[in-house]
Amino acid sequence: MIQRFVSQVSYSFLKPVSLVIILLCLDSCGSEPAENDCCKSIDLPPGIEIKTGQGAVQVDGTTSAYYYVLDLQGKQLSYQSLNKPLALDPGKFKLKVNNTTYPLEVIGGKLSKCATGTVVVSGTTGEYYYVLDSMDHQLSYETLGTPTSLFASSYKVRVNNSEVSVPVRLSQVTEVSSGTLIVHGITGEYYYVLDVSGRQLNYNSSEKPLAFLPNSYSVKVNGTVVNAEIKEGAMTELTTGTVWVHGLTEEYYYALDTAGSQLNYQGLNKQLAFFPGHLRIKVNNTESAVTVIAGAVSELATGSVVVTGAG
Repeated sequence: MIQRFVSQVSYSFLKPVSLVIILLCLDSCGSEPAENDCCKSIDLPPGIEIKTGQGAVQVDGTTSAYYYVLDLQGKQLSYQSLNKPLALDPGKFKLKVNNTTYPLEVIGGKLSKCATGTVVVSGTTGEYYYVLDSMDHQLSYETLGTPTSLFASSYKVRVNNSEVSVPVRLSQVTEVSSGTLIVHGITGEYYYVLDVSGRQLNYNSSEKPLAFLPNSYSVKVNGTVVNAEIKEGAMTELTTGTVWVHGLTEEYYYALDTAGSQLNYQGLNKQLAFFPGHLRIKVNNTESAVTVIAGAVSELATGSVVVTGAG
């Protein structure tokens, strides 16, 4: 069964504690293997080879990941691919799949058949998503579009530092969709993406996309800022304009906003990208107003003063 998970990004300091508790109660496998659906002890099916007195375990899942068997002190004893059985002596152990754990009891002549759930974050950029527990410990990561097997519980998934909580349920696939942001421009400069609190999440050069979980973000290019709404499965495109100040010297020009705050500076005859709006350009304390238009180049020319004389 595939479960579509649609939610806006929530940041950890805004997330109610009661929500986490409810999700854990609904989705975790529990703590007693004999009393829940995560692991069940069944008669050993024919075809599984074991030694006399042994039992076996099999952890099922939708991916090609491995499961690991640890002793109660955490020492690794053996491992096997998901959906394949593993013979073990009777006893109590721990199972681990992608750093999520679950208690295991093996009974002689029985198969402990266990199940995982799956989470997958879709996207178009080829970047990674990360899976974290409720304490923000990283458990696993995968490229966008590649599923991850986990024991059932509540987790966080993170894409370029945007984050959302997701429930992973037994034998179900939980799908989360990211959206894509791209900033167009001709200068090859960087754009920066910030959350609603002003925290920088990531950056990239113009014409190169970044994936984020759905929410509202701020995007900054050379001190100019616009808002961007990222929606699941969609491409959000922003376009900068270019300022180009010409001159015969190797001096600098300075770009200021309408309030006089400096945004950036560059050498004459070199370009700067900005989001559309009105700017002030200063060269040697002389100023000129310029309007930045998306997808266009706004050009200004300076003059030069040459002083000559006989010594």
